[in-house]
Amino acid sequence: MSFGPPASHDPPFPLTPAASARVGIALAAAVRTHDAAMRELQTAIEGCVAELHGQGMLPEVALVTMKAFVRHTAVLHPPPGRTPSRYAADAFMDEIVHWCIVAYFRHRVPPDGPPPADAGGNGG
Repeated sequence: MSFGPPASHDPPFPLTPAASARVGIALAAAVRTHDAAMRELQTAIEGCVAELHGQGMLPEVALVTMKAFVRHTAVLHPPPGRTPSRYAADAFMDEIVHWCIVAYFRHRVPPDGPPPADAGGNGG
């Protein structure tokens, strides 16, 4: 009984040059699209965090709110052909949490920077 050739783990792979080239081109385009989409997602997340911070939300409250909001939004906007799921965005959640924390604390520093160390009037 024959089961065909074994799996290939290293080049050369048993694919035609045309099939290999198509995957290479598609993968490069997917990476570029993914990078652009992730930058847009980060910018959108940071904007939401800035709004929550502006409302006086504490950092941990803003983070919990953003995680719930992202999961809620994932249900409303499932990938094409996929079933809506509140956990669809969990693959990105570590990055989203990081962006939220960085964005929140970025907005806590006054635009001209932190006050000097001796600004408390303690003299020197």
